[in-house]
Amino acid sequence: MLVAYAACALAAVRLRAGGPGFVGVALFAAAYALWALTGADAKSLEWFGGLMAAGLPVYAFMRWRGGAATSPARAAAAAAPRG
Repeated sequence: MLVAYAACALAAVRLRAGGPGFVGVALFAAAYALWALTGADAKSLEWFGGLMAAGLPVYAFMRWRGGAATSPARAAAAAAPRG
């Protein structure tokens, strides 16, 4: 889970979501996750890899079915009333 946590925190920094205060919190979260990852044992990383791999077919199915928006803009456009 730490790898996913670090990736999400770094993505938030990259997207600059939520303003400058949020970016600082996201940087701290990423630093913490990377620090904690250095203490993780191999068994934890194996579980992470296995669970992420198990989720890939679900993700692929959702993308194929059209149930997952690729961006917030597309999700907003899909939710907007037509008329």
